[in-house]
Amino acid sequence: MMEFEKTLKYFIKACNERSIEDIYRYTSKNTKILWPQGTGFDDNFRRLFELDEDLVPFVIEFNEIELTEYDYTVFGNSVVLTGYAQGNILFPSKPEKTGHNGTWRVSMFWHYINNDWKLYQFNIIDIVYLKYLSYFPKNYRKEGNKKWPLVLFLHGSNERGSNLDIIRRTGLPEVLEKRQELFSRELSFITICPQCPAELRWYMLNHSLKELLDKTIERYSIDKNRVFLTGNSMGGNGVWSLASEFPDLFAAIAPICGRTDYVKTSRLKRIPTWVFHSKEDDVIPIRFSREIVNKLKKDNINLKFTIYPEAKHDCWSETYKNPELYKWFLSHSLSKRLEEV
Repeated sequence: MMEFEKTLKYFIKACNERSIEDIYRYTSKNTKILWPQGTGFDDNFRRLFELDEDLVPFVIEFNEIELTEYDYTVFGNSVVLTGYAQGNILFPSKPEKTGHNGTWRVSMFWHYINNDWKLYQFNIIDIVYLKYLSYFPKNYRKEGNKKWPLVLFLHGSNERGSNLDIIRRTGLPEVLEKRQELFSRELSFITICPQCPAELRWYMLNHSLKELLDKTIERYSIDKNRVFLTGNSMGGNGVWSLASEFPDLFAAIAPICGRTDYVKTSRLKRIPTWVFHSKEDDVIPIRFSREIVNKLKKDNINLKFTIYPEAKHDCWSETYKNPELYKWFLSHSLSKRLEEV
């Protein structure tokens, strides 16, 4: 039993530190995935299948398993882990069809046998759906042929939950609702403001955010070359994470007073980036922004860093009221950046 307890501690530590290679090393090819029954899912999601593309109409390809916010229960030589995974549904028989790209709440049943861990069952508990606010330029319907720029805004941790009215009170949505005079015809954007569920953080939702963007671009008249990303506090961390996961999606990004955990810095070298932080920030120290700016400035020629000398954590109110941010966004396009590569 001592050996089991010792290896269990190592296994949990690997999960907690997001050591994906260690987690995958334990995965069995015969793992079964169970879809939840009676939860209101579409019929296509209510089925039991194996990880064998020849036996099922679709499979899930998980890009990463997120277990920072995890629970586990031990039963003898077995352990059940509950956490989050990000990935795509693939359709092997119909490769031209786009799958669901998102975040999933999952549970995993592991058994310790012959001095090794085996994954015996993988349960999909739920899909994480994102509620969101949307804002459109006044002339959006009148100018039906125009392709509009898009801004994706990610809020801070205090706005998490299921009540969209909370998002309206701060950040970019507050400016959009109270300071419309800032947004002239030349500075008009379609803006999407999703809400992060209470128990999650934005870096755990990269694929759900990508799915939301894809559907928004498909549904509305949007210029794919001018998709921009910004967010404050926890949303600033989300900006860094999402942009590093999908670097060829955004024409420019503006992270505000965010941590820089879970960021693939090497993938941000060519994205025009304007960073904002307060010198006296008492919630997320400015060292986070300084460190990543120092890493990027050697290779990123389109990098700006604004430091507010006196503000505390809230430097986003001043930032989002500044029309220069939106002018800067519109000075960049994805096609121009990719041509320069």
